[in-house]
Amino acid sequence: MAPFKKIKRSSFRKALRARAAFISEAHDDKIRFKNDSADLVIYLNYVLFINSIVNEIKLLKEKDNSNDLNLVHLNNIKEKMLKKFKG
Repeated sequence: MAPFKKIKRSSFRKALRARAAFISEAHDDKIRFKNDSADLVIYLNYVLFINSIVNEIKLLKEKDNSNDLNLVHLNNIKEKMLKKFKG
């Protein structure tokens, strides 16, 4: 695996704002960021949380060899991710 390349905070902020603008246009709402970095961290944690849930769902579907997920499966995944991201 290649090491991560460091980028400038301003470049990261521009890319994140551009992506947020694209998402907000699709959903007819406005995503605004303040000038401090707290909102960026919160947004990235949210994206990481959603990504982790999706990955767990994929693993569970492969494990069970099924295309359906039960409410029990979703609750187990939710509890597992909430414990992982508890801060």
